[in-house]
Amino acid sequence: MFGLWKSKKPIVDTYEHGVFEECEFSTSEFYASIEKELEARQMPGLIIERIEHNEGGLLSAKRQYLRLRRERLVFDVCLAPFGTYWFYSHRYSLIPFTLRLWELLLILLLFAGVEGFYVSLFGLMLGSILFGSSLLAMGLLMRNLLVMGLNDLDAALIQIPVIGAIYEAFFRKETYHREDTRRAYITIINSILQEKLKQLREEKNAKLVDYTVATPPSHPSILSMIANLLRMAK
Repeated sequence: MFGLWKSKKPIVDTYEHGVFEECEFSTSEFYASIEKELEARQMPGLIIERIEHNEGGLLSAKRQYLRLRRERLVFDVCLAPFGTYWFYSHRYSLIPFTLRLWELLLILLLFAGVEGFYVSLFGLMLGSILFGSSLLAMGLLMRNLLVMGLNDLDAALIQIPVIGAIYEAFFRKETYHREDTRRAYITIINSILQEKLKQLREEKNAKLVDYTVATPPSHPSILSMIANLLRMAK
């Protein structure tokens, strides 16, 4: 449950890769076209950002990727030159859930500090009652974010260190709706990426050298991994 030895590095489920020749692309324009399409779709809880990864060591040049994240499901997209060729890639990954022991202890210490503050202001009896009421109200709020239509707050809470792990472990109820929307998200993103890549190739009359889809051997599906991680967290 506590994930003392687990990494937050995304676990790649599917990797797609293509190589093109006799063409010249614009990485920024390609990313912008995907961003524009996704913004028009108004998918709740979707976070779109451009991130940079080192090509080699710490002092090496950086390569920009387009990251599409919803909950812990991540698509990392890249379009870049390689000699006289260009390559496209996208990785579909899961950022694993972990709840470390130190995170739980930190929250308990925080709660103890807040309760002490309440007691110092209102006395032991009233302070304890108000503290308990505040915890109950916060728990009810966190348990019903989707019912209240607070999808963006739900997505934001997951991103917060420590708080996000506590929220997922104890308050974020797993439902058919969450599973259905995850599957919809995966299908929609894959469809948009393939369509945008097809448009790019047609616009530039790019010659495809190779396009492959690779899945790690004996790798469970992302959605089954999520279900297992959530069961472990309960």
